[in-house]
Amino acid sequence: MATPYFQLRFDSVPSTQDVARDELSQLPLLVMARSQTRGRGRSGADWVTADRALAASLAFHHDPDDMRPLSLMAGLAAVTVIDRAGLKWPNDVLIGSAKVGGILVERGGGETVVGFGLNLWWPDAPVGATAIHTADPGDAIYAEVGALWGAELLRLLDTPSWPVERYRE
Repeated sequence: MATPYFQLRFDSVPSTQDVARDELSQLPLLVMARSQTRGRGRSGADWVTADRALAASLAFHHDPDDMRPLSLMAGLAAVTVIDRAGLKWPNDVLIGSAKVGGILVERGGGETVVGFGLNLWWPDAPVGATAIHTADPGDAIYAEVGALWGAELLRLLDTPSWPVERYRE
């Protein structure tokens, strides 16, 4: 049986990571936004938002003894829902050699927030970046892709281990 969870959707937020952490109650919470004004990457790096983007963060209470590699599991969830995508250890999602997304995991106080930023459409992407669509897919696509990613990550989290062999592929 799938883990029940809540979804919150926004046009823009300062940070889906912060909203997810602040709004988490008993059930896992998936926060999705089209853009962020203070998004961040690993080690506090700035996150640049594409013309059409997805910012998603899944917050949940974790077992402190659970040492599974959440960043890698979130990456597996991403490549499951994105055609042609691959992973670059530890937290980049690529199409070919260009970065299309990133994963950010923050743990503390018995809570975990796993973030996923994804370029949906970016006609003038900077060098080294790309998007999953070459034409504007419209406003609603962020919620569709975000919900698929969140459900797949929860499915992986419902298993007692993690699919290391699938990751190695």
